[in-house]
Amino acid sequence: MVNTSAPQSESPSTGDFWWPGRFALSGSGEKRIPNRAGDVRGEGGFSLIEVTIAMGVMAFAAIAILGIIPNGLAAATRSSQTTIAARLASEVQSEIQQVGLASFPTDTTYFDGDGKILTGTAGAVYYVYRSVEACPLPGASAGSFQKVIVQVVKNPAGQTFPVDATTGLRTIPVGLEERTFQFHVLP
Repeated sequence: MVNTSAPQSESPSTGDFWWPGRFALSGSGEKRIPNRAGDVRGEGGFSLIEVTIAMGVMAFAAIAILGIIPNGLAAATRSSQTTIAARLASEVQSEIQQVGLASFPTDTTYFDGDGKILTGTAGAVYYVYRSVEACPLPGASAGSFQKVIVQVVKNPAGQTFPVDATTGLRTIPVGLEERTFQFHVLP
């Protein structure tokens, strides 16, 4: 059945009654959900306080991450230098094994920045020094093994270093990159 009665005029006593943030009761007692923006809490997005807290947490995390980066770069640099030094020491070792310790031409080998062996100091970045010690083994004949100590120094300035009389090694000043390796060969 259709209601054909004329609409009633709304007076303050029969008009809509709003409960902020919830729903409204119309004059007939029906519940209505408000459709105006801001009538219902939680539909408007984030509050300024929530955004500020989120930005503070993100800034704190970003500062912590930025603090780790220099340590990571330093570790990567050290690792790269150790890898280069090990490769150069390995090249000297293989050269000694090919030509023999007695026939190895010099106690200093020079390499450029790419690891290419050089005949002199011109363009040398890495200086590879070697010293040889007798290595007596129990039960073996004297002089059966030789211990070769290889020092790899990044020395682009071409400095000279004194030899320590007790160890036979070069005395490398603090601040230069130096790695020492040892291996044994038959004379």
